[in-house]
Amino acid sequence: SSHGLMKKHNSLLIFETILKYGPITKKELKERTNLSWGTISTVTSALLDKKILTEEKKLEHIPGRNPIDLDICQSDHLIVGIDINIDKISIVLSDTKCRTIFETYETIEKYEINAILNAIDRGIKSMADYAGGMQKITGIGIALPGNMNTLTGIWEYNYTFGEHINFPIIEELSKKYNCYVCADHDPNCIALAEQYAGVARDFSNFLMIRLSSGIGMGIVLNGKIFRGAYENAGQFGHICVSRNGPLCKCGKTGCLETYVSIKAIERTAMTVAQSSRIPTVLDKKEPLVLADVLEAARLGDAAARDILLTAAGHLGIALANIVNILNPEAVILWGELSMDEDDFVSHVRKTIFNNTADNNGMVVKASEVGAKGAAVGAAALVMQDILSGKHPLLDL
Repeated sequence: SSHGLMKKHNSLLIFETILKYGPITKKELKERTNLSWGTISTVTSALLDKKILTEEKKLEHIPGRNPIDLDICQSDHLIVGIDINIDKISIVLSDTKCRTIFETYETIEKYEINAILNAIDRGIKSMADYAGGMQKITGIGIALPGNMNTLTGIWEYNYTFGEHINFPIIEELSKKYNCYVCADHDPNCIALAEQYAGVARDFSNFLMIRLSSGIGMGIVLNGKIFRGAYENAGQFGHICVSRNGPLCKCGKTGCLETYVSIKAIERTAMTVAQSSRIPTVLDKKEPLVLADVLEAARLGDAAARDILLTAAGHLGIALANIVNILNPEAVILWGELSMDEDDFVSHVRKTIFNNTADNNGMVVKASEVGAKGAAVGAAALVMQDILSGKHPLLDL
């Protein structure tokens, strides 16, 4: 009914305003929403009854009654955000303001679907225990590698598996936990985290690049994740850099991922180290990892810097092509490599600017959401569905 739609609209408006500006008084809420006192009183009372909001007296050193602040409750209607990576899953528990309350991780014993589901189960149980029971959790968001079809709810493909999975992850987990579940490609989740709590708060059009064991891209256009006609946009790591390049796990040769991923850089470093070109880390008996290369570069090792600059050059050229097509406001880099501002990030920035037609003030920045960014963004998926009305939380 029209009355029901208006009621839902008002509850969404009030919730979103408190989400953005809270703690906030009812008077301030009225000024920002232009709703009547009656509507504000009715809706906030209902949200307080459902423990979606909390109230606290505002301490002011002035005569008369102290006003009451309304804010998002941090003890009920919590969200679990899960990021699945190759060797582990990261899990966060957050409130509906995307404030992290608790975080942990679970190892994946074997990269196959049952082992991943077992790790997810352990993570959700630990979050439920911390929250005080599964009834305290209003939603579960999952950041997935590979192809995640958000229309069908099916996790379609992951190159690490080497085959099609076609696993109905949303349906299966919704039934198992009797809880609202949503999922998306992991770079899209990091992009959401940047929108909610990172460097993209002021941008409506940006690219988010996940630099990890693989290379992924989240594309945000006009404030919304762009997924493409078949839910598979952003396969940035499989842009061809050289037809005669190394074999990629996708089965093709010369993909960007084979030059710029963490594993690619580590392989190059091992080859270089065997020729005694990185003396600062040669005494390490175990295989070299990215941290060793970054440390060697920081200490001024020329070979280590060359490895990073070469990878940054490949990434910068590939990004310049995308920038020329989409004309974003910003390019945001996430992952360990994004912490190397002196060599890696600055060279990516320089390469993009030297190979784009018109930058129009575009910026290249390192992420602010940190290692748990994809898990935070997975929780933000649930928040996105709450604010769109898809999630039933605000059905009063």
